[in-house]
Amino acid sequence: MPQHAMVSTDIGNICSVSNSYLRFDEPRSMFAAMSFGNCGYAFPVACGAKVAAPDRPAIAYVGDGAFGISLNELLTCAAREDRCDGGGVQQRAVGLQRRRTTSTSTHGASRP
Repeated sequence: MPQHAMVSTDIGNICSVSNSYLRFDEPRSMFAAMSFGNCGYAFPVACGAKVAAPDRPAIAYVGDGAFGISLNELLTCAAREDRCDGGGVQQRAVGLQRRRTTSTSTHGASRP
């Protein structure tokens, strides 16, 4: 990870694990949805962090399901011609959402 990076994480399995392992040396470096469940949080927060601190790299750590919710923010960055570097994790699973809505889950709705 680049030095002085600002990282935002979304909800989901990948981000829950990353919240346990990321370490930072300066304040205002970690932005996480934590347990509020606001899917689609990470990318717009990384964009805002980059606008607030343009000299620092901003990274959004997000799975494919949550990134799909952030497409409007991507269009906003393009329209404003903001530099938006990124990469994605394509799980092809929408893991947490799928797990919580299957008939074998104790957290989600059951299916007939």
